[in-house]
Amino acid sequence: GEVSRSTTYFPSNKIARLESLLSELISNEYRRCILYGAFRATIDKLIDVAIRSGWSVISVDGRGWRGFPDLVGTPQQLYELFQSSSDDPIAIIGHPASLGEGLTLPCEHIIFYSNDFNPKTRQQAEARSRNKKVNIYDILHLPCDKQVLDRLRQGSDLQRVSMGELMKWMAVDDAGLIKPQGELNSI
Repeated sequence: GEVSRSTTYFPSNKIARLESLLSELISNEYRRCILYGAFRATIDKLIDVAIRSGWSVISVDGRGWRGFPDLVGTPQQLYELFQSSSDDPIAIIGHPASLGEGLTLPCEHIIFYSNDFNPKTRQQAEARSRNKKVNIYDILHLPCDKQVLDRLRQGSDLQRVSMGELMKWMAVDDAGLIKPQGELNSI
């Protein structure tokens, strides 16, 4: 199915808005979400906020898979817990690149508290949910937050255009190898 994505901007105090959003998700009976922070200190702050807001947390970053406040288990067990139909609200919190390529999770809400500067990482992080409808929230407060998001989108657009132009000049032969078709002109 087609994935519907919406991005919402919150020009307010970031922590207060995050607490409000997490509480809102629980009251609307959503039980799974993914939160992204670009820095270790931010991830630690997100863990504290999520726990205060009533969520159990699985943290995935350079320190490995860890459960809070009372979740324990191997990475596989924590992953299976997140995928379960448990009524307990569980958030996965980590850096956008920390969950590994190709991993999809059952959730309808992805929250970016702060962004990585790599458009490919952002695309991969947005594609984590296997649900048909995904709400993507960008919690922005400072003008630089919006500028980083705008640069990420520009980088993604440039990448799509560049690959599209390149593929016009490439063909796959009978052996499955990519080779030029026609002549490439330098600009």
